[in-house]
Amino acid sequence: MNIYDFTIRDENNQDVSLSRYQGKVLLIVNTATHCGFTPTYQDLEALYKKYQDQGFELLDFPCNQFGGQAPEGIKEISSFCSLNYGTTFPRFAKIEVNGKNAIPLYRYLESQKGFTGFDKSHKLASVLEEINEKADPDWTKKPTIKWNFTKFLIGRDGRVIARFEPTTAIDILANAIEAALNEKAPEKNGEATASKTKADTSHLQKPITTLTLAMMDGCSHCRAAELALKKNGIAFAELNWDTKEGRETIQALGIEKVPVLLIPENGALYEAGGQEEIVKWAKEHAKA
Repeated sequence: MNIYDFTIRDENNQDVSLSRYQGKVLLIVNTATHCGFTPTYQDLEALYKKYQDQGFELLDFPCNQFGGQAPEGIKEISSFCSLNYGTTFPRFAKIEVNGKNAIPLYRYLESQKGFTGFDKSHKLASVLEEINEKADPDWTKKPTIKWNFTKFLIGRDGRVIARFEPTTAIDILANAIEAALNEKAPEKNGEATASKTKADTSHLQKPITTLTLAMMDGCSHCRAAELALKKNGIAFAELNWDTKEGRETIQALGIEKVPVLLIPENGALYEAGGQEEIVKWAKEHAKA
């Protein structure tokens, strides 16, 4: 699983698959227009201009969950950012990053890189700590987003390399981007197309004895695999990353990217990974 499995909405509310950014280094940021960190827009634009020609993209997700500091509509936000900070990087629809309405992309990002603390040398670190402490005494133990301008750095292969809190110095961020850009891009461009292989079930709490699709909400490839199975009359169970049991089982199997079809045969468990491989399997096993 990586970020290319997710579909988001742009500022015109149109679906955008993150697979369009395959092979690029990405910085994903939740932003706000009335925050003490809002001038970060200027630093982000400088990074974008400096590294864009090298394969860098910056994805801006306005969010109003922290102090109500992004109250405007998306068009107003875009106008504000262009006029005041000259931003040119892509901006997407307003989202929620925490709670029951958090988009799947952010639930995944948090699962990959949790919170490790604010930079104590920043003048606003103590303020952020106080705000979060009042909201939740256990805040430091949870991977949730803590404030506006939290950043996730994504490598050319779609993996989450690092998380940077809003207090992180811009030069540290720049160094990390340069290091990611210097990594070799993957030779194959596309989703996983692994053949049917035997799964390692040694870490499972209980065996999987029914044809099962490992998937995640909001994943376009998962949806296509699911539709292919249904279209061909194949009954299956779902193992969903967005549930605690599903996530634990997927991790126990060592699955790094969904969709994966889990196929019990002769007392063993096999995997067919990737949309194309699952669609092919479904056609071969179609019910008359």
